[in-house]
Amino acid sequence: MGSLAEKLTTATLVGCALLITVVVIRREFFVPGDPNAPRELRNWRELGSAGLVIANPEGRRQMVVFSDFECPYCRNLAPKIDSLLIAYPGDLRVVFRNYPLGQIHPHAYELALGGVCAAAFDRFKQYHDLAFALHDSLDTIGTVEIARRSGIADTGAFNACLAASSTRESIEQDVRQGDDLGVNATPTLVLGNLRVVGALPVDSLMSLLNSAPLLP
Repeated sequence: MGSLAEKLTTATLVGCALLITVVVIRREFFVPGDPNAPRELRNWRELGSAGLVIANPEGRRQMVVFSDFECPYCRNLAPKIDSLLIAYPGDLRVVFRNYPLGQIHPHAYELALGGVCAAAFDRFKQYHDLAFALHDSLDTIGTVEIARRSGIADTGAFNACLAASSTRESIEQDVRQGDDLGVNATPTLVLGNLRVVGALPVDSLMSLLNSAPLLP
């Protein structure tokens, strides 16, 4: 067993290594002063306490995604989430928070409603992936059809969920928390305690996750 001084030295070196990782990512992907560069948050745990869980509700690494189903950059992020889930088997808790940009994406809010309802049928991951896969067909394929293809057979109950005030309130709660966080673009990610904007490469997302604290 090492001395206290050795342990403190090791802890300091680990902390420095994690800090260097974040600094390198800042330099590689963001210009100086960029408001979208990684920054630390104090309330990162509560941001994952609501929303729709994509995978691993008991995972100790947390990734919160403020997203818009009609956003092309969010679409680019979707397969990267799958890659991260493979890289952290059973350990990465991914939480989806709706932030539909209805002023530029006419289908976004309806798709967000559908996502909340798909979660009520325990089919959110399937709906999430299919909605992004059908991104180029949203003018002709509606939310109910996406739900049906996601494995939701009871379209009557699904439609009732779409019309429920509680479904809309779920989205408004996400939007309010996104506004409080300063979200102004999608996807905005919270990787542990680090907020970052954009569908970064998988290795960069992993570096940020590795440098972030774990859930208890």
